[in-house]
Amino acid sequence: MKVTQKIYLYARPAWRAEGLEYVAFHHADMQNVDKDLTPIAEKVVEFTVENVPDPIALAIGIIERQKLDALEKFQTATAELNDRLSKLQALTNEVRS
Repeated sequence: MKVTQKIYLYARPAWRAEGLEYVAFHHADMQNVDKDLTPIAEKVVEFTVENVPDPIALAIGIIERQKLDALEKFQTATAELNDRLSKLQALTNEVRS
């Protein structure tokens, strides 16, 4: 399978050394994300994909990751609420004592 993608090359000051660092993205508007990026080139690239992934399996994997993320957020929120609840109950018990 052939996949054609337009790639945009950007330059920005290197973080840990002098000079420039180069990064490539498939979005033309990356300066909206990172103001240090300067567009310097673009090119249409054609890739040959040998093992085409099953789109249904990919979708299932994405949903499973989203499900785990949602569960983690739920557990964190529940733990915070339980902590607040126990502190309030402790105050109530102190007032009654």
